[in-house]
Amino acid sequence: MDDTTRILPIYRDMLSCFPDDLHLARPMIILLQQRGERELAAKLSMHLARRMRKGARYGEVLNFLTMAKHLGYPDSEEVQDLQRMAEALSIGVEQGVVDTGRVFGLVEALSDQEVRTFLLDGTPLEVKQGCVVVMQGEVSQTFFLILHGEMDVELTTDHGVRVKLATLKAGEYFGEFACVYQMQRSATVRAGSDARLLQFSDQTIQNLIDHAPIAGEQLMQVVQRRMISNLTYEHPAFAELSLGDRAWLADSAKVRVFQPGENVCQDASSSNQWLIVISGKIERFTRLKLAGDVAVGTMVCGASKSLRRQETILRAKSQSLVCDAPVEIFASFMKTYDGFLQWVRAQAEV
Repeated sequence: MDDTTRILPIYRDMLSCFPDDLHLARPMIILLQQRGERELAAKLSMHLARRMRKGARYGEVLNFLTMAKHLGYPDSEEVQDLQRMAEALSIGVEQGVVDTGRVFGLVEALSDQEVRTFLLDGTPLEVKQGCVVVMQGEVSQTFFLILHGEMDVELTTDHGVRVKLATLKAGEYFGEFACVYQMQRSATVRAGSDARLLQFSDQTIQNLIDHAPIAGEQLMQVVQRRMISNLTYEHPAFAELSLGDRAWLADSAKVRVFQPGENVCQDASSSNQWLIVISGKIERFTRLKLAGDVAVGTMVCGASKSLRRQETILRAKSQSLVCDAPVEIFASFMKTYDGFLQWVRAQAEV
């Protein structure tokens, strides 16, 4: 199967998810034209011209009208009317400040050819409803983009309780933790319906991060938010949190990565830090003497006497991930949730 035959259905699926994404629309029109399907290409051009008009993207309206005329769109009167309107309204409009509609953010900063290359790196995968694509705890480094259908994300806590975290729909993606941080799968993802996916290797995702900074930054934001959201379901201190407060923490906190030998925290009594160990191996030094390892889930917060550790340094022994959260959220949780308060106080005895 040649690249054109492979990628046309992918463009079609992606454009149904992101109908305003020009990185998908322009190449699809060109592919249809190359395949001799000029009538379909002309209809798609006019469809996109109308969509661009609704978003006040008049420069793009004119571009797609030019394509439609070149491809022989039969209703010349509609083309002329839309062209006159777009030319009149585009005067004085500052391009780039209007609504851009729904686009695939990971490829927003790429060229059309770079988007094509990225999509062709994916391997199509058909899955039946109920099929497990990713299993919590397994070691694999693949990333999945949903072209069609729905995927359910589930997490099983240490106490064996299964929690449904989200339902992902066409256009969304999953599996990014393992690709970015070389970690075990943090959740189970199973098909909520028959679905069609694109499967990518971790190298493809690393190339995206390395060569497309905007796309990489967006991916990292999604990765970190999901990781912290999962933490709120896994950590016993957060058992009582409302959905709103889980989202507040996930939106406000950051995930920091420490390599072996780096200090995670130079002063564990600092009042402006609230750190939670997510993964890795970290050791504690008190008064410059080794005082043992720090368990995953350990909190350090100078705002609490229970979590404060005087004259203590935390140092990574292996690559370690740490949640760095605002102390204001910590103070709010201490006031709002009795279970959180009691868990924190209990740490004074540990």
